[in-house]
Amino acid sequence: MNYYIIPASILSIIIGYILGSILPAYIIGRIKGIDIRKVGTKNAGTSNVYHELGLSYAVMTGFYDFFKGLLAIWISSLLQENFIIMQLAGYAAIIGHVFPFYINFRGGQGLASSMALLIYYMVNYALYSSDIFVVLLYLLLILILFKVVCKVSNLLTILIYPLLGYSIWIFYPDNIFNIFTWIILGYIVIMAFNNIIRYNQIKINEDLKQIWWKLVLNPVLMILVILYAISPVAIFLILIGVLAITMGFIGFIRHLNQDINDKLYLRIKLFFKETDEKKLLSISIILIAMFLTMLIFSFFNKSIVIAAFTFSLFGSTFNGFFGTLFGKRKLFSKTLEGFIGYTISVLMFTLVLFFSLGLSPFVLLIGGLSVAFLQTLPFKLNENLVVPLVSSFLMSLALMIGF
Repeated sequence: MNYYIIPASILSIIIGYILGSILPAYIIGRIKGIDIRKVGTKNAGTSNVYHELGLSYAVMTGFYDFFKGLLAIWISSLLQENFIIMQLAGYAAIIGHVFPFYINFRGGQGLASSMALLIYYMVNYALYSSDIFVVLLYLLLILILFKVVCKVSNLLTILIYPLLGYSIWIFYPDNIFNIFTWIILGYIVIMAFNNIIRYNQIKINEDLKQIWWKLVLNPVLMILVILYAISPVAIFLILIGVLAITMGFIGFIRHLNQDINDKLYLRIKLFFKETDEKKLLSISIILIAMFLTMLIFSFFNKSIVIAAFTFSLFGSTFNGFFGTLFGKRKLFSKTLEGFIGYTISVLMFTLVLFFSLGLSPFVLLIGGLSVAFLQTLPFKLNENLVVPLVSSFLMSLALMIGF
């Protein structure tokens, strides 16, 4: 038995923590007479150093912060051979950066070190196979489209990194780096959420407040799509039919009796379209669309229906979110930003659906991108009803042609 393994492992992690706790941003700031944690963004990182102290100091800070985790892994590899301990040493460097012992455990965010470890993991995946390059190129396309819409990089992180983690699970299911990669991805996403809230990077305007319920409702309705995917078609059609009739009956009563309509609207007004109380509840239209689409296309290809509603529900949410918050350029009846948001959702879920449903990416893109364009046209069509039907039809046609 090698009795030095345990001490070497402990020493590896301690060294990693000490390397991480060395904060050039704080040290340089103190030399220059400031506490970098109390000025600017109050973050002991490269960006804050750049804005407060200048480029040269930012380069020094960024260089060390980036490589400290990799340095910890390398030193650990010299001390012992356990793969897990090496990765934990790299994590210890990040923890040291975030919680340095000598300044009351208030450091930076450790994102530079995290990104270095992530790149290190990507290189190792590339050594196994070139699949990771295909994934990264695909995600690069989404990144480019996103940058046309807005500059909130943390929002992009929240969208892109889960897809990267999912792709790694698909292409490298048994890779020894997986769990460590997912932890790093999860940490970066959590910090992205934190930064959006902390720095108020997304301004919620009045228009978005008016449609927030719809943005939340659409993804929630995906629960029905998931139930459809795992249930017998006939049983689910009965369920959706009953729900659609119930919601339609509520809409009929609203039209029939103005007093009942007013009372009902006051009680559950969040579920009504604010622009027209006389119409059916938005949710009832979606349920009717589900019933019709499933009735027509389920027995041809169930996966097509799942894909159509995934594009419809998430596309509508992305379109509303990006179009309302960032919409500046008109595109027919909508905005270019909303259209790009819809397109981003199609690209994201094409990647997921390609692996989960087994449909050709060409079929999925035809069904998704066509309705992304359709919903911008200046026609008086109810998107909740028309989009899933058109998407299902086009994907069915593409399958019959041979895509």
